Amino acid sequence: MSSTPISTSPLPRVRAPSLRTMQQFFAAFIIALVISLPFYAADVFADGAIGSVAAKGKDNVNGVMRATDGLVIEAAITGLAGTALPSQVRLGTSQNFDTCSRGMNGSLCRIRFPPSGEQTFDAKEMPFTVTLFDESNATLDSKPGSVLVDGAKPTFAFTSISSQNAGNEDITFSYTAKDTACQDSSCSGKCSGIRKVEFFTLDNAFNDMVDVNTRSCTYSSTYVKPASSFATGQAALFARVTDMVGQASNPLSITFAVDATGPLFLPDSMKILYRGKDLSYFVPGKSFPAIVQVNITDSALNANTVVGSFQDLNPADASVRNARGRCASTGPNVSTCTWNINLRISTAGLKQLIFNASDSKGNYEAATFVRTFTADTTGPQVLSIAGAGSAGDTLFARPMGSLQAAITENGAGMLPGEMLLSVQGQQVAATNCTATSCTWDNVPLTEGAEEVSISSSSADILGNKALSFSQAITVDSRAPEIRKVIIQGIGGLTGVPSDFAAVGDRIGILVNVSEETQMGGITADLSDFIPNAAAAQGTCENAGTNMFLCTIVSDPVEMAATGTVVITASDAAGNSATFQKPMQTYGVDTSTAPNYWSSSVSCSPQALDRELGPLIEQRVYCTVMLYRRSGQTTPKTIDISFAGCTGDGAGSNGNLIQSAELFNAKPGSTTPLIKLVFGRDSLKINEVSTSCKLNILSIANGMVTQTPETEIVHATTQFYNNPLGTVDESVQAKIDEAMEKTRGVWKLIGILSKISKIAQQVCSIFKSLKDLDGYLSTGVFAAEKGAAALCNPLSSITTLGTACTSAEAARKALCNAQQTKSTNTDKGIQNYANKFCNWVNCEQNPGILGDMQKGITGMVNSLPGSQLLGGGGYASALNPHKSIVYAILTGCIPGIIEGLDRYRQIDCLYADCLKTAVQQDNLPIEVCETLKDQATCKYVMGEIFALIPFVALFDKYAGMLKDALSDPFSAVGLGVGALCQATCSMPTFGTSLPYTICQTFKVLSKIGEMVKKVQGIIQAVQGKGDYCSKLEESE
Repeated sequence: MSSTPISTSPLPRVRAPSLRTMQQFFAAFIIALVISLPFYAADVFADGAIGSVAAKGKDNVNGVMRATDGLVIEAAITGLAGTALPSQVRLGTSQNFDTCSRGMNGSLCRIRFPPSGEQTFDAKEMPFTVTLFDESNATLDSKPGSVLVDGAKPTFAFTSISSQNAGNEDITFSYTAKDTACQDSSCSGKCSGIRKVEFFTLDNAFNDMVDVNTRSCTYSSTYVKPASSFATGQAALFARVTDMVGQASNPLSITFAVDATGPLFLPDSMKILYRGKDLSYFVPGKSFPAIVQVNITDSALNANTVVGSFQDLNPADASVRNARGRCASTGPNVSTCTWNINLRISTAGLKQLIFNASDSKGNYEAATFVRTFTADTTGPQVLSIAGAGSAGDTLFARPMGSLQAAITENGAGMLPGEMLLSVQGQQVAATNCTATSCTWDNVPLTEGAEEVSISSSSADILGNKALSFSQAITVDSRAPEIRKVIIQGIGGLTGVPSDFAAVGDRIGILVNVSEETQMGGITADLSDFIPNAAAAQGTCENAGTNMFLCTIVSDPVEMAATGTVVITASDAAGNSATFQKPMQTYGVDTSTAPNYWSSSVSCSPQALDRELGPLIEQRVYCTVMLYRRSGQTTPKTIDISFAGCTGDGAGSNGNLIQSAELFNAKPGSTTPLIKLVFGRDSLKINEVSTSCKLNILSIANGMVTQTPETEIVHATTQFYNNPLGTVDESVQAKIDEAMEKTRGVWKLIGILSKISKIAQQVCSIFKSLKDLDGYLSTGVFAAEKGAAALCNPLSSITTLGTACTSAEAARKALCNAQQTKSTNTDKGIQNYANKFCNWVNCEQNPGILGDMQKGITGMVNSLPGSQLLGGGGYASALNPHKSIVYAILTGCIPGIIEGLDRYRQIDCLYADCLKTAVQQDNLPIEVCETLKDQATCKYVMGEIFALIPFVALFDKYAGMLKDALSDPFSAVGLGVGALCQATCSMPTFGTSLPYTICQTFKVLSKIGEMVKKVQGIIQAVQGKGDYCSKLEESE
């Protein structure tokens, strides 16, 4: 085994480390220690911990948020080997955090409420706890925290100001800002803090911001601002504070006064006074004692600092340089300062005046004014002297009156006391002078001609003598005489002169004046009614013989009042006369619909004659009575104007009313009169309703109606008589109504009625022919002749007796058979006529109508007494052709048609009467009315009475009597025919003459009846007695 030998050489020498080396080693050790600390901490705290928690809103201020905000809670996690998971970090024990991220010293985890956007939280402190769990859900650490919900604005207050009336200085404002989070007890003594304070003015002259950024709830400080930053006068500084979550307080202001301007010299007030006149003129080389004056405005003027320099006004006088003025207050914030100087100028031109002054605030101001001076070496020149007036070249004045002189003065001006007038050896000083004239009052003038002149002692202000002048004047002491005055209102509401004047009208005055010389003028004091009208001017015209007509027209009246008009008339010399007259002006009633009046009207005549219509222009006078309406005060009419009339009737040539005029419509009238003139016309109407319009202006309760009250007056004018050949509208309407009965269905009824009547006549003719057939039987005549021959008394009775007896018996049998046949024929046509005639004559209706007829007939014949009349009974007396009611009851169609036609004929008769009697013959319409009433009574009401069987019976026999009287031949034939049957029982005594005569009359009677029926048919065809046909022909 080998071994290493041990060296026996000496050990090397070791050097002690230097101080620098020791420092480097120590620094390296510290760096290594710092670097290893995290690793050591991670190893030591390998279980994990919550380093810190924070809660904030969108303003990113820890521990506070807005009431409406998004809340973010952060937790710093340390001690974990890796990045913390969101599921390990929980709010409380269950709400996982949203995110976790790795940082230099561990993990930073976050959770947000709501996840996005904002929500509203209760204003209070909200505590919370953050818990850290390990992977096995065991709690590693927990840490509490809280967030303050700030829902209250901060407040601001100014605590003091260095000066309430600042001048040229800095102003210090002291203030305190406070903040609180909420009213909840959890917020007591807590806040978000104060971020900034803003100071500003409303005119935006400045806007300063002070950054505070403190979490303290109270902040006090000062704010300094130069007074020049504010407008001069009353000023205000505004401020507001904003807390850490951006909530701003309401603006608060503090007011104070600022005076940063110096005294102001008023240019228009600067004057250089000599003998009370402001000078801009001088006399070369001559001195004048003058006063320089200027006004200074300042609320705090320091009078001891007011200085003036006026070297240009007297270059040789050193005392006028930087001379201190004497100042006195002459108004609110105004001082008048003066300097007494000797004015001595040698050359014309611009002269400077320099002023300066300071106020008690230290504000300084200076001003320079200039004045142009002109040399004045010429005195006043009088151009004319005038009195009170003139007429042509003659000047007039009054004794002790006034004179005026027109003067040219191109210099410094004149003083009244130095302008003298020479009158009768006296020197009279002027009362007043202007730059161009002087006036002398109470000049001692006497009646008649006078001469006045300018005294040689007269001069201008600077002593320049006036030029000489004289003037002749006529002195008059007699005043005009006012003879007559008329005052009226003009224009305005009525547009014409009236006895009243209302607000808006003008006052017109006419004055007659007597004056022997010349009128100077005329005025009226109307100030009681028109402001600033104490001397309303007028004009006068010479009316001859020392008379003048004067007129005054005022401005519009402005006041409703009771007062006095004072008229003053002056002559050319100034003598005047006055006249007073009381007057009342009225207000204006602006209502749009005044209603003071009601009215009635009475016209004369009430009706006009139609017969005179085409011949003359007829007149109607209508008096309108105006009545005060109930409840109204007593009104008075002041103007009634006429707006014309309209009528509902029109003449043949245009308007029926040709003209209308209004009378008696003066102010105060309540009975205006309207005259209506009717033009020449046929007046083919019944009446004219006229509507006339009156526009009424009234005075009531001291007011004049501005809007006219419209009163509509209605007047009706009727007409009597008719022009020949004419009828009025109502009559024509009745004619037209009746004419309708000739047309349409009514015309068809007329045609059917005519056919029915013709059919009845034909049936009668047929019956008569049957009768004639019996009357003319040859067998009866042969038997009569044979019996007459066999029974001739001249023959031998014994020889012919038997033959006579047989022949007579055969004759009687044939004769009685013939007479019985003929008389039975008279009782009814049913044995000989066909069914048509039975229906036409309503003796036997077919079908259901026949049953109706039998029922009604049976009812009528069942009445007491009917059996006394024989087989026909009462029903034989009732004729359906004469009673439409009975025709309807029995179903008689022809009778119904004839009844309707009779009603139609009554109207046609009425129309025919109107057209002929009224329209053509000008008879009163009452004639036709009576005729119609009578026909209606007879043919309408009479048909109702015809239903009574007793009346019908009487009417039947009365009709037979009437027919007998109207046709004597038929009546004789009827009477003789009644005796024919008696001849059948009479012996022939050898002749057939009685029977032949009897039958001859009966035949002739039947022939006559047939002729009459034929005539009836002809007349029915021709329409005779048919008034409707007559009307048709007349159309």
